[in-house]
Amino acid sequence: MNAPGKKNAVQSMPLLGRRGVIYAGLALLFVAVFLSIVQGLLNAFEFSHDFQWSPARVFLLRENPYQLYLDGNIDRRIIHSQIPNYAQLLYVLILPYAAMPYAAAKVAWGLTNIALAVASFSVSAGTFGLSRRQHLLGIAVFLMATPTRNAIGNGQQSLFVLAAFIFSISLVVNGPSADGAGLQIDRQRRKMLSAICAGLAYVKYSFAPSLGVAYLRTFGCRYLLLSFSPIVLGIVIFGVWTGSNLASLDFLSQPVRVAAEAVPFGAGDLLSLIQAFFPGDIRVEYAAKVLCVLLAGGVPFLMKPLAKSLEWWSFVSVASLSFVTHLGYDYVFYLLPFLWAIKHLHGLRGKAIAALVAYPWFAARALALMGVSTTVLLILGFAVNVLILYVLRCSTARH
Repeated sequence: MNAPGKKNAVQSMPLLGRRGVIYAGLALLFVAVFLSIVQGLLNAFEFSHDFQWSPARVFLLRENPYQLYLDGNIDRRIIHSQIPNYAQLLYVLILPYAAMPYAAAKVAWGLTNIALAVASFSVSAGTFGLSRRQHLLGIAVFLMATPTRNAIGNGQQSLFVLAAFIFSISLVVNGPSADGAGLQIDRQRRKMLSAICAGLAYVKYSFAPSLGVAYLRTFGCRYLLLSFSPIVLGIVIFGVWTGSNLASLDFLSQPVRVAAEAVPFGAGDLLSLIQAFFPGDIRVEYAAKVLCVLLAGGVPFLMKPLAKSLEWWSFVSVASLSFVTHLGYDYVFYLLPFLWAIKHLHGLRGKAIAALVAYPWFAARALALMGVSTTVLLILGFAVNVLILYVLRCSTARH
């Protein structure tokens, strides 16, 4: 007969063994995360081809980078792929980076992007109640995802836009719920700050149709109008600094005109798909742009807006990617449907969305390296977007 102590030790061995396997797996996972981040940062140091440093540098010198590009960029001061197709506010915000030498600015922006990625996941995970284990596993997958690594390596602005979106939601979802005059004032302050964060997300205005409608339906017209204030302030500062005519339609339309000339096909949106099947047809292109903008703003009407609903904000995130042009690194916006999948992984819908999220985060790049055509990848990407929208819509319809 075994002694009680010896029996307990024997019984505990399988548990210790399972924990050891789990901890070993987590250790290997975070080694992979570390290597992915390091690779993204090394790419940022070497490339950062999409970082808007050179347009911001032109702006720092009190010149208009949009006009410089539209005039042909004759002196080649706009370098690499740093085409100024963002709202004027962005160039005001990144002036501190523009004041640095390019080599130092790339390092600073790469580190900023890593911080934004970690903050976006952590804040959203806390906002929507992920457990500690879900948080650890989720942030590891997010930081290893191809869009996250490419956003860091290319010096992209998509992680900044994502962070602004996440913070705008979190400020309202995590606000006080009790009554009382003091708490009512605090709620109003949080809502005001939330609207300002929402406005920062509009610097990449291809997100604006879906996000703007979502904010309107969730928080009302006053919130939406306030959310435009950072963009308007950015236009005023940009115009005054460059000596531009603020009332000129030519000046106000410059970011859109640059984008129309310079932005290539997206990774899974309807507009890119139409352009791929009808190349060179100007009438189809214009009609497609109007249709897709209307769809981007209209699809959020298909779901009931609930400020604290992860399904709702996940639906909006995917809608914002589905109709107007977005490249692969913008799919960091799959963060919220990914969180939804983690929380519902025990069910069929959670597993389905987890598998669908894996396409732009991991599979699309592998297929591209295997030689799959851009058109096929576009069709697959759009199909994935539509399927996620459908699954999320069906999920809310059950409640």
